[in-house]
Amino acid sequence: MEYDGVRGDHAEVPTCAVRDLNPDLRTPWVFVGRILARTPIRSFSTWRGKSRLFEVYVSDEDRAIIRATVFNDGVDKFYETVVPGTICSFSAGRVKTANSAFALPNSPVELSFGADANIVQLHDNTVVFPEPVFQHTPLNDLPAQDPTVHGVIVDIGPQRPITTRKRTETHKREFLLVDDSEAEILCTAWGQTATEIDIAIKVHVILVTRGQISDYMGVRSLNIGVGSVVLHDPALSRSADLKTWFAAVAPGHQFTSLHG
Repeated sequence: MEYDGVRGDHAEVPTCAVRDLNPDLRTPWVFVGRILARTPIRSFSTWRGKSRLFEVYVSDEDRAIIRATVFNDGVDKFYETVVPGTICSFSAGRVKTANSAFALPNSPVELSFGADANIVQLHDNTVVFPEPVFQHTPLNDLPAQDPTVHGVIVDIGPQRPITTRKRTETHKREFLLVDDSEAEILCTAWGQTATEIDIAIKVHVILVTRGQISDYMGVRSLNIGVGSVVLHDPALSRSADLKTWFAAVAPGHQFTSLHG
């Protein structure tokens, strides 16, 4: 498949789908996909010094999803390029095997890019990328084993420092999530996700995969831990439907509580 905008040095380079990407690729490649969601910019420290990154989730014409991570100088260079809902081409990156503990379902590989990458927003109106399908569980149908939920944040608590049983330091934050099944559930976010939820509240809609239902001291909640994937305001028609629905919800509306 060829796309308007994939030109220049990549004129003779084949365009890959997610299924074509693997860590053994030794020839140049170009991947074209629709931006589904991106994370806030994250800062972290290693023995090499301070670093930054953001993650972006991209779907192809087969509805397959891949995660790409952009590091350091590439953050400022490409963050405003990968706008959710747009189509972008990606090249000059690295393909690696995804860590199954943190990957989306059916995503065996992931991509990483630095400042020397080539990430370009395309403007080809002839290409329509079908939306990926998420088998989300309506909140009123919970509990489910490791559910995928898609809802609107309506209330959020403070971030709190926590010392785990292994004596490591992390953070915890609770918030309420509702959807158009007229139910609400208490969510507990941990670690990096806890620090980012205050940003997510500005966009309201999130999609959570690989969350875990917890019952503790009579309170049912959805745990969002290090193995969960959170998509902030994903470019999905379901997100738009939730925003339209929530805009019509009357102030003070009482939802059916799942958390006691």
